Amino acid sequence: MGAIAIAAVLYTHQVHWGYWVLWTLNGFVWPHVAYLIAIRSKNPFQAEHRHLLIDSATGGFWVVAMSFSPLASCMVIMMMWMDNIAAGGLKLFLRSVGTSVLGLLVGLLVMGFHPRLAMSDFIIYACLPMLVAYPLAIGSITYRLAMQLHKQKELLKRLSRIDGLTGLFNRHYWESRVNDLIAQ
Repeated sequence: MGAIAIAAVLYTHQVHWGYWVLWTLNGFVWPHVAYLIAIRSKNPFQAEHRHLLIDSATGGFWVVAMSFSPLASCMVIMMMWMDNIAAGGLKLFLRSVGTSVLGLLVGLLVMGFHPRLAMSDFIIYACLPMLVAYPLAIGSITYRLAMQLHKQKELLKRLSRIDGLTGLFNRHYWESRVNDLIAQ
């Protein structure tokens, strides 16, 4: 969906066809290549972190390619940074800020600084699906993970109170019950 917003800006700004080639490669080829690399990697988790940093760098590049279009640029960068915070916390987020700045600097060296801050309704409407769907997806994933964590916590709590062999309450359970009754 982020590619739709970038395409709207590129279309509105009537850019050179080379931008469209980069857009196609980055939006539709790279995700599949990154996935294949990750699943074949000895450490898929580390590979995904690396790919998220590459995405952040390309996001910085697209900000320049979109001539700093305010809504689309902010949306692309913020969605990538949200991915990094969700996947790796503050450390990965800070690294992604650095790679975004690096991508932005590369874009400035290649394309120069030509801001076009006016936005058309077309660009605004092209950004809306991502601005609505992405936070909902992150919220849904966060909720599912919280529920899964809660279930596992309850299971561990139950397992810590029950003897695995007999199925009866163990000594720890009885000691905590006695302490609760004494406290009452």
